[in-house]
Amino acid sequence: MKIDKSGSVKTIAGTGQMGSKLEALNKPAALLVHEGNLWIADLNNHQIKVLSID
Repeated sequence: MKIDKSGSVKTIAGTGQMGSKLEALNKPAALLVHEGNLWIADLNNHQIKVLSID
């Protein structure tokens, strides 16, 4: 999710669905920020997903 200065919340990744696409994030269990990327451990999809935050 992304929150702007006015307090509006926007989903930028994750639907809670099963699948390999980034938007199919399902139960993120751990996060790591490294070199402009957000690494996400997607527990229910058994994957590591990467989202650019630049």
